[in-house]
Amino acid sequence: MAVNKYTEARKRANEKYNAKTYDRINIAIPKGAKDKIKVHAEQRGESVNGFIKRAIDETMERDGDYTVLSGAARIQPDRMDRFTSDAGDFEIVKSAPKE
Repeated sequence: MAVNKYTEARKRANEKYNAKTYDRINIAIPKGAKDKIKVHAEQRGESVNGFIKRAIDETMERDGDYTVLSGAARIQPDRMDRFTSDAGDFEIVKSAPKE
């Protein structure tokens, strides 16, 4: 018999935290695509969610929106000399080219 390791109170607390912290996006994809996405992500050591977030980040960055959604650094498009990370705000310092 499987033992439920989470109490109802813990489940409610997790749901409350997730609702406050995350936005959710539901997507519809063709039948069979989910399995292909899962295999692709697993081959790279990622979860499906992590892979999808990375794909979005890389596409947005390539398209010129340098706001990274899922990772440590979020560059402010209006100020390309600053970025924000989970550790705080940082200035981007350009070093002199090596001669």
